[in-house]
Amino acid sequence: MKYCPNCATRVSDETKFCPRCGTPIPYEEPLEESKKDYNYILSILSIILSPLVGLILGFIGLSDTKTCLKARTNCKTGVLLGMIFMCIYVAVLIVLVTLLAVGII
Repeated sequence: MKYCPNCATRVSDETKFCPRCGTPIPYEEPLEESKKDYNYILSILSIILSPLVGLILGFIGLSDTKTCLKARTNCKTGVLLGMIFMCIYVAVLIVLVTLLAVGII
């Protein structure tokens, strides 16, 4: 099954136009099952793993144009969470370095 690039409606593989919004559905060659599994696993790992690894895996998953919609959403979530946690880590690091410099710690 494919999804409409405009409204994300689920359409059959043979559909040329979205029945909901009329957007042309681009032809995509069928993915191998191993490729689908790899992208989905990569997307889940990007959410679970540490922020830096999550960012890297998320960007790798997003760079593949044949990734399914659900996996792309998971990769975007992994990248977003990675960025948020990296900001938190940097803020904590700045506070700790400042406390060390002042001599409080």
